[in-house]
Amino acid sequence: PGEPPWIRDTKYRHFTPAMVHLSTEAGLPGKYRLFSASKARYSDAVPVAATGASSALGHEAVASHAAAPASGDAASLGAVDHGTDNSTHAEDPSLGADTATHAEEDPSTAAADHGAADDSTAAGAHRRLAKDGAFEEFLKLMPRLGNLVDKAIAASPSKEPSAFAKESPQPVPHPNFMANGPKVHSVTWPALFEPKHLLCAPKSIGQNKVVALSPRGVGAIVPVAEHHDDQVQAEIFSLDGLNEAGKLAGAAWTRRGLHLVTSVGKMLQCDGHSHIDGRWACQAAEHAPLPISAGNELLAAAFKEFPEDANAASQGPLVALVLRNFPNVVALYRSIDGAWHPEGQVHVPPHSGSRPGLSFDGDDLLITLNGGEVHRRPIARGEARQFHASPADGTTREFCSACAAGQGKLLRLALRQGQSSAAWKPELITMS
Repeated sequence: PGEPPWIRDTKYRHFTPAMVHLSTEAGLPGKYRLFSASKARYSDAVPVAATGASSALGHEAVASHAAAPASGDAASLGAVDHGTDNSTHAEDPSLGADTATHAEEDPSTAAADHGAADDSTAAGAHRRLAKDGAFEEFLKLMPRLGNLVDKAIAASPSKEPSAFAKESPQPVPHPNFMANGPKVHSVTWPALFEPKHLLCAPKSIGQNKVVALSPRGVGAIVPVAEHHDDQVQAEIFSLDGLNEAGKLAGAAWTRRGLHLVTSVGKMLQCDGHSHIDGRWACQAAEHAPLPISAGNELLAAAFKEFPEDANAASQGPLVALVLRNFPNVVALYRSIDGAWHPEGQVHVPPHSGSRPGLSFDGDDLLITLNGGEVHRRPIARGEARQFHASPADGTTREFCSACAAGQGKLLRLALRQGQSSAAWKPELITMS
């Protein structure tokens, strides 16, 4: 800094007559270029440790292609360079300044631009990495980097924020003047009950009910009244066998009963369609554990059973998973011959909060955002996506899950803080 580039360029060059070439000469070196600043050439044969000395010399490395180095008048010879004329720099100083500017920005690039008859002229160049190979190695390291970040956060002395601090309710947009408002069903819920999962009863059992489940295995069966103003009572129960398998990440109400997916990838089956004396027995499912890497866990999950008449392997059970290390992607896996195989992936829409809600409606995947929006993603190809707007009425809610109750009705589960207390209470909401 502070020294004009053309002065420095002249100071560090030791020209000899063998280094000066004219464009009219017939015997130019094979790799010689008059000027090219489009691409730098590096040699992988020279250790990286040798780069420091040559980088400091700048264009001095160009002198390596001289036939016989000899002392000369650098000031007089500096006016003649590798141009198209023997007096190019003398007649047009701007060209020399441009060439020297490239030397100032990257000495190794400028040395390569002036050409070299031998690969040894790049003795001070950095080792170049292949772009494709470096990108593949980076993808392999991403899960390990996520685990290292999690360990660093766990070892930090800073206090971990509470669950509600992490999952703060999303701001509710102002309702449209002509839009139909949400209908909150009149349900008497158990005290201190904060469910995160909503399961609609399958059509095969012929019951208009839903099941709400908390991550630790406390649940409630709620009859869905024809009119939302009709008062109904929720029946509380507990899931036996869940605590040993981990926290609940997702569930489905199938024709056999409840199917549970835990945060560590274990799967449980709870037979039947109701509890017995407040207890619903669950045991390990016949499916293999899900492919969850060590140190990772599931934020959300959904399960879709195979049809009764399915004979092909392509009709095996399907699961949708959102991993903690990759919260913006829904990974789809299908069970084939007792093992889980990748089926595809779905992008999670932005602003979904820390945990989206997942559920299946036939061949459609429902993604519920914390603000109440529900995105319908068809698993079959060629079908259009659908969007269900948030049931905004000016009330701040934290939406957790949604399920299809038949006849085009979409039920949403939300939590709302009570006016007289700090407790959060569940709400069952439909749109008219």
